[in-house]
Amino acid sequence: MGLLACISGGVLILDQATKAAIQELMALHESVEVIPGLFHLTYIQNTGAAFGILSDAPATFRVAFLIGVSLAALGVLSVIFARVPVSRWEVLVPLALIMGGAAGNLIDRMYLQKVVDFLDFFYKEHHWPSFNVADSAITIGTVTLMAVSFFSRGGDLFSKGA
Repeated sequence: MGLLACISGGVLILDQATKAAIQELMALHESVEVIPGLFHLTYIQNTGAAFGILSDAPATFRVAFLIGVSLAALGVLSVIFARVPVSRWEVLVPLALIMGGAAGNLIDRMYLQKVVDFLDFFYKEHHWPSFNVADSAITIGTVTLMAVSFFSRGGDLFSKGA
């Protein structure tokens, strides 16, 4: 379980360190070209959830709702995490990634009432919404869990025999 705590903690530390560096080194909405025509570092602050969902909702409701959802998700993930046998690393590692990412974005919401995003990918007129290390960990963990679930015998991610 120490390795899994290191994964979650590592995601959280990397997420918060990169966000702090971006806030320190860049002005809001500043963009630095990294890979021409593909990738920029662009400092933005997302007041909503994924893809800016709820960003137009009243601030008091939005912040309280998103913090509540994040805390509830971390609670549910903790219960699931505790139920998964230690031998099921293919389930525990993605859960650790998701938990670290969720904690990273929760810290932003609690202290800034918004989330710092800065990874900006695009190709010609196609533009993906900016994101951060926490979002990346959540996405990688979720996609991995979906793949593991798809290929598990019986579809039960939490049993010892899957």
